[in-house]
Amino acid sequence: MASALDAIAADAGRSTILCGKTRVILIDGPAGSGKTTFAHHLAQTLNGCPVISMDELYNGWDKPLTGELYARIAEQIFVPIDQEINAHYQKYDWHLGKFNNWIDVEPVDYLIVEGVGAMHPKNLENACLKIWLEANEKLLLKRVLGRDGEHLREQMLVWQKMEREYFKKYKVADKADFALQTN
Repeated sequence: MASALDAIAADAGRSTILCGKTRVILIDGPAGSGKTTFAHHLAQTLNGCPVISMDELYNGWDKPLTGELYARIAEQIFVPIDQEINAHYQKYDWHLGKFNNWIDVEPVDYLIVEGVGAMHPKNLENACLKIWLEANEKLLLKRVLGRDGEHLREQMLVWQKMEREYFKKYKVADKADFALQTN
């Protein structure tokens, strides 16, 4: 993984800046494919840049990949970063079932947005680099349930169907600059 991180970081450093002074990196792929772990390793390679998880941005389980989500991402994150001012986005609290906290992100050299839906067409115009992660489908469910609990099995089966439809509809994997298979 270290060689992939180094290659991606080098590519990011050579990429065209499309959002203010910030190089935005999007990481997408199915739940359980290792996006969050990879994003945090890449962030460390890029001098500890901030990572925003799509899990913080969804409005719960119902209709997570809607136009409202992408309008909010643009308004709260990409427009301010493009204007070189602090982004200020609201974070969803999964335990309370509502948006609860506001998070500030200063303009930085690099910003990573990771999670299912990160490489939606509405986000692509801001991205200098797009990364697709995938893994064996049986491993995906096992990882998610091991991380989040067996009680989410039925919800995750519904989620997996929804994310497959999203990936197919927008041909997400085809838009990636890098595609990686995780074990």
